[in-house]
Amino acid sequence: MINKEEISKLSSLARIEIPTEEIGQVQEHLSKVVDFISKIKKAPVKEGADEPEHRNVLREDGNANEAGKYSPDLLGQAPELEKGYVKVKKVLK
Repeated sequence: MINKEEISKLSSLARIEIPTEEIGQVQEHLSKVVDFISKIKKAPVKEGADEPEHRNVLREDGNANEAGKYSPDLLGQAPELEKGYVKVKKVLK
């Protein structure tokens, strides 16, 4: 069972505020989650079931196109350019 101090510690780590009157309800819900996870850990597993049939089925990294091949066309469609780059509005302060 998770105690109220652990709930307070978790809420501060997660940077969320849990009202005092809701700590009991959160404690109950988290305890159920932890109990469920412990049941899952105890469940029987077939031999070899933990290894997926396919792993890292990805293509090799590489350039699909010749570098710079489409740059002039793409830059020509930009509304405004500066030093060969697309100029955009500043979005960060």
